[in-house]
Amino acid sequence: MVPSISPHFLSLDLEVGKKDHRIRAFAAVRTDVDQPLVFRGGDLTAALTKLDDFADGADFLLGHNLIDFDLPHLKAAKPNLRMLKLPAVDTLWLNPLAFPRNPYHHLVKHYLEPRSIGAAVPRPGEMRCLGGCGARVGVRAGA
Repeated sequence: MVPSISPHFLSLDLEVGKKDHRIRAFAAVRTDVDQPLVFRGGDLTAALTKLDDFADGADFLLGHNLIDFDLPHLKAAKPNLRMLKLPAVDTLWLNPLAFPRNPYHHLVKHYLEPRSIGAAVPRPGEMRCLGGCGARVGVRAGA
């Protein structure tokens, strides 16, 4: 049996209040874990502790604008998170390599588009977070 050389990473997306800059929701997915971790409000400190535990065993963090947006918000909310010590891969910085003709294009945010007939309405925050994480992971590592 050949051992897997796939890295285990955590993809993360935060939703932050525009006025107070506080974390309102987040979602995280792992390449080696079947279920995402989703926070939709409530006890942020407890949720960040769960997120930190969820990150245990990850080789690195992945996200879009992770370095200049998500990580500073996490550090401000709970500076002792172990996950803050993990290497970070920011897909915003990778855009010029993947899309040289349109290097800093905006993410397609389907949750902002008008709903098509018969489409399910996502819960506020959940679709943004899960869409943000899942889109950058390829929806799952095996997809």
